[in-house]
Amino acid sequence: MSANIYQLVDQLSHGKKEDTVAFIFKHGKKRSCIKDEVIITEGGLASSVFIILTGKIQVYRKDLLNNLVIISESSDGDIFGEMGIFLDRKRSASVKALVDTVVMEFTNADFVKAILNIPDLMYRLFKCFAENITSMNDLLNRMSELNVIKTIVSYFLKINIESKDESGKITVSLLTLSKELYLANEQVYSALQYLKKINALEHFSVLAGSIFTFQIKNEKIFELLMSQKLQ
Repeated sequence: MSANIYQLVDQLSHGKKEDTVAFIFKHGKKRSCIKDEVIITEGGLASSVFIILTGKIQVYRKDLLNNLVIISESSDGDIFGEMGIFLDRKRSASVKALVDTVVMEFTNADFVKAILNIPDLMYRLFKCFAENITSMNDLLNRMSELNVIKTIVSYFLKINIESKDESGKITVSLLTLSKELYLANEQVYSALQYLKKINALEHFSVLAGSIFTFQIKNEKIFELLMSQKLQ
Protein backbone atom coordinates (compact mmCIF):
# COMPACT_ATOMS: atom_id res chain seq x y z
CA MET A 1 0.00 0.00 0.00
CA SER A 2 1.47 3.34 -1.02
CA ALA A 3 2.02 6.02 1.61
CA ASN A 4 -0.34 9.00 1.60
CA ILE A 5 0.92 12.58 1.45
CA TYR A 6 0.82 13.02 5.24
CA GLN A 7 3.00 9.95 5.77
CA LEU A 8 5.46 11.21 3.17
CA VAL A 9 5.68 14.62 4.85
CA ASP A 10 6.14 12.91 8.21
CA GLN A 11 9.00 10.85 6.78
CA LEU A 12 10.68 13.97 5.45
CA SER A 13 10.33 15.81 8.76
CA HIS A 14 11.93 12.86 10.57
CA GLY A 15 14.85 12.52 8.17
CA LYS A 16 18.28 11.99 9.64
CA LYS A 17 19.27 15.23 11.31
CA GLU A 18 22.90 14.06 11.43
CA ASP A 19 22.96 14.06 7.62
CA THR A 20 21.92 17.71 7.62
CA VAL A 21 24.52 18.62 10.24
CA ALA A 22 27.24 16.75 8.32
CA PHE A 23 26.35 18.60 5.11
CA ILE A 24 26.27 21.98 6.86
CA PHE A 25 29.78 21.68 8.25
CA LYS A 26 31.28 19.94 5.24
CA HIS A 27 30.03 22.26 2.50
CA GLY A 28 29.06 25.46 4.30
CA LYS A 29 31.09 28.56 4.95
CA LYS A 30 30.52 29.88 8.45
CA ARG A 31 29.77 33.57 8.68
CA SER A 32 29.27 35.68 11.79
CA CYS A 33 27.10 38.77 11.37
CA ILE A 34 26.72 41.59 13.87
CA LYS A 35 23.37 43.20 14.62
CA ASP A 36 22.01 45.26 11.65
CA GLU A 37 24.61 43.84 9.26
CA VAL A 38 23.20 43.37 5.74
CA ILE A 39 23.69 39.74 4.64
CA ILE A 40 21.88 39.95 1.29
CA THR A 41 21.34 43.12 -0.74
CA GLU A 42 18.32 43.59 -2.98
CA GLY A 43 19.44 43.51 -6.61
CA GLY A 44 22.57 41.46 -5.86
CA LEU A 45 23.51 38.17 -7.50
CA ALA A 46 21.51 35.20 -6.14
CA SER A 47 24.36 32.68 -5.97
CA SER A 48 24.16 31.41 -2.37
CA VAL A 49 21.77 29.82 0.10
CA PHE A 50 21.97 30.34 3.86
CA ILE A 51 21.00 28.38 6.98
CA ILE A 52 20.77 30.20 10.31
CA LEU A 53 22.76 28.48 13.06
CA THR A 54 21.92 31.02 15.77
CA GLY A 55 20.29 34.42 15.73
CA LYS A 56 17.49 36.15 13.86
CA ILE A 57 17.19 37.83 10.45
CA GLN A 58 14.73 40.15 8.75
CA VAL A 59 13.76 40.08 5.06
CA TYR A 60 12.79 43.49 3.65
CA ARG A 61 12.67 45.51 0.46
CA LYS A 62 12.03 49.06 -0.74
CA ASP A 63 8.82 50.01 -2.51
CA LEU A 64 8.54 52.43 -5.45
CA LEU A 65 8.56 55.39 -3.05
CA ASN A 66 11.71 54.07 -1.32
CA ASN A 67 9.76 53.11 1.81
CA LEU A 68 10.92 50.09 3.82
CA VAL A 69 8.55 47.10 3.59
CA ILE A 70 9.21 44.26 6.05
CA ILE A 71 8.40 40.88 4.48
CA SER A 72 9.31 38.30 7.13
CA GLU A 73 11.64 37.27 9.96
CA SER A 74 13.46 33.96 10.52
CA SER A 75 15.57 32.36 13.24
CA ASP A 76 17.60 29.25 14.20
CA GLY A 77 17.47 26.44 11.64
CA ASP A 78 15.64 28.43 8.97
CA ILE A 79 16.78 28.72 5.35
CA PHE A 80 16.88 31.96 3.39
CA GLY A 81 18.09 33.06 -0.04
CA GLU A 82 16.74 29.80 -1.48
CA MET A 83 14.85 31.32 -4.42
CA GLY A 84 18.17 31.81 -6.22
CA ILE A 85 18.33 28.02 -6.68
CA PHE A 86 15.31 28.01 -8.97
CA LEU A 87 15.20 31.52 -10.39
CA ASP A 88 18.23 32.79 -12.27
CA ARG A 89 17.74 36.40 -11.33
CA LYS A 90 18.89 39.10 -8.93
CA ARG A 91 17.85 39.16 -5.28
CA SER A 92 14.29 40.42 -4.87
CA ALA A 93 14.80 41.55 -1.26
CA SER A 94 17.47 42.41 1.30
CA VAL A 95 18.24 40.48 4.49
CA LYS A 96 19.81 41.86 7.66
CA ALA A 97 20.68 40.47 11.08
CA LEU A 98 18.27 41.63 13.80
CA VAL A 99 20.68 40.40 16.49
CA ASP A 100 24.22 38.99 16.37
CA THR A 101 23.71 36.03 14.04
CA VAL A 102 25.74 33.08 12.75
CA VAL A 103 24.86 31.60 9.35
CA MET A 104 26.28 28.95 7.07
CA GLU A 105 26.55 29.90 3.39
CA PHE A 106 26.36 27.37 0.53
CA THR A 107 26.71 27.61 -3.22
CA ASN A 108 23.50 26.93 -5.13
CA ALA A 109 25.07 23.83 -6.74
CA ASP A 110 26.05 22.25 -3.39
CA PHE A 111 22.63 22.95 -1.94
CA VAL A 112 20.78 21.36 -4.86
CA LYS A 113 22.90 18.20 -4.54
CA ALA A 114 22.12 18.06 -0.83
CA ILE A 115 18.33 18.43 -1.06
CA LEU A 116 18.22 15.52 -3.51
CA ASN A 117 19.84 13.23 -0.95
CA ILE A 118 18.97 14.59 2.50
CA PRO A 119 15.25 14.28 3.43
CA ASP A 120 15.50 16.60 6.44
CA LEU A 121 16.98 19.38 4.29
CA MET A 122 14.29 18.93 1.64
CA TYR A 123 11.62 19.12 4.34
CA ARG A 124 13.12 22.37 5.68
CA LEU A 125 13.16 23.83 2.18
CA PHE A 126 9.50 22.94 1.55
CA LYS A 127 8.57 24.37 4.95
CA CYS A 128 10.48 27.54 4.12
CA PHE A 129 8.60 27.92 0.82
CA ALA A 130 5.25 27.49 2.58
CA GLU A 131 6.13 30.06 5.25
CA ASN A 132 7.34 32.54 2.62
CA ILE A 133 4.09 32.22 0.69
CA THR A 134 2.09 32.74 3.89
CA SER A 135 4.18 35.80 4.81
CA MET A 136 3.72 37.32 1.36
CA ASN A 137 -0.05 36.72 1.44
CA ASP A 138 -0.27 38.35 4.87
CA LEU A 139 1.80 41.30 3.65
CA LEU A 140 -0.36 41.76 0.54
CA ASN A 141 -3.52 41.64 2.67
CA ARG A 142 -2.15 44.26 5.09
CA MET A 143 -1.07 46.50 2.22
CA SER A 144 -4.48 46.15 0.59
CA GLU A 145 -6.25 47.07 3.84
CA LEU A 146 -3.97 50.08 4.33
CA ASN A 147 -4.59 51.29 0.77
CA VAL A 148 -8.36 51.06 1.29
CA ILE A 149 -8.12 53.10 4.50
CA LYS A 150 -5.86 55.71 2.86
CA THR A 151 -8.31 56.04 -0.04
CA ILE A 152 -11.21 56.62 2.36
CA VAL A 153 -9.45 59.15 4.61
CA SER A 154 -8.25 61.08 1.55
CA TYR A 155 -11.88 61.28 0.47
CA PHE A 156 -12.89 62.51 3.93
CA LEU A 157 -10.23 65.23 3.81
CA LYS A 158 -11.53 66.36 0.43
CA ILE A 159 -15.10 66.54 1.76
CA ASN A 160 -13.91 68.43 4.84
CA ILE A 161 -12.03 71.01 2.75
CA GLU A 162 -14.95 71.56 0.37
CA SER A 163 -17.61 71.61 3.10
CA LYS A 164 -19.19 74.88 4.26
CA ASP A 165 -20.21 73.32 7.56
CA GLU A 166 -18.09 75.19 10.15
CA SER A 167 -18.57 72.40 12.68
CA GLY A 168 -16.52 70.09 10.44
CA LYS A 169 -19.24 67.45 10.58
CA ILE A 170 -19.29 64.98 7.70
CA THR A 171 -22.33 62.95 6.66
CA VAL A 172 -21.79 60.03 4.29
CA SER A 173 -23.64 57.00 3.02
CA LEU A 174 -21.96 53.60 3.03
CA LEU A 175 -23.42 52.85 -0.41
CA THR A 176 -22.27 56.21 -1.83
CA LEU A 177 -18.75 55.72 -0.49
CA SER A 178 -18.56 52.25 -1.99
CA LYS A 179 -19.79 53.47 -5.37
CA GLU A 180 -17.62 56.58 -5.62
CA LEU A 181 -14.43 54.88 -4.40
CA TYR A 182 -15.02 51.58 -6.26
CA LEU A 183 -14.82 49.58 -3.04
CA ALA A 184 -16.96 46.76 -1.65
CA ASN A 185 -19.42 47.65 1.11
CA GLU A 186 -17.56 45.29 3.45
CA GLN A 187 -14.24 47.07 2.79
CA VAL A 188 -15.74 50.48 3.56
CA TYR A 189 -17.52 49.26 6.69
CA SER A 190 -14.35 47.57 8.03
CA ALA A 191 -12.33 50.73 7.34
CA LEU A 192 -14.85 52.90 9.20
CA GLN A 193 -14.76 50.54 12.18
CA TYR A 194 -10.96 50.69 12.18
CA LEU A 195 -10.97 54.52 12.02
CA LYS A 196 -13.38 54.59 14.96
CA LYS A 197 -11.17 52.18 16.91
CA ILE A 198 -8.05 54.37 16.59
CA ASN A 199 -10.09 57.53 17.33
CA ALA A 200 -9.55 59.08 13.90
CA LEU A 201 -13.29 59.81 13.76
CA GLU A 202 -15.03 61.75 16.54
CA HIS A 203 -18.72 61.97 17.47
CA PHE A 204 -19.50 59.02 15.22
CA SER A 205 -23.17 58.15 14.98
CA VAL A 206 -25.62 56.37 12.69
CA LEU A 207 -28.39 58.58 11.35
CA ALA A 208 -30.42 55.98 9.49
CA GLY A 209 -29.58 52.65 7.93
CA SER A 210 -26.17 53.03 6.32
CA ILE A 211 -25.79 56.82 6.73
CA PHE A 212 -23.11 57.99 9.18
CA THR A 213 -22.10 61.32 10.62
CA PHE A 214 -18.79 62.19 12.31
CA GLN A 215 -15.89 64.62 12.54
CA ILE A 216 -12.35 63.72 11.50
CA LYS A 217 -9.26 64.28 13.64
CA ASN A 218 -6.83 65.80 11.17
CA GLU A 219 -3.67 64.78 13.04
CA LYS A 220 -4.75 61.12 13.05
CA ILE A 221 -5.74 61.28 9.39
CA PHE A 222 -2.37 62.74 8.36
CA GLU A 223 -0.57 60.05 10.41
CA LEU A 224 -2.45 57.38 8.47
CA LEU A 225 -1.62 58.93 5.11
CA MET A 226 2.07 58.91 6.00
CA SER A 227 2.13 55.46 7.60
CA GLN A 228 3.40 52.23 6.04
CA LYS A 229 1.45 49.86 8.29
CA LEU A 230 -1.74 49.70 10.28
CA GLN A 231 -1.56 50.59 13.95
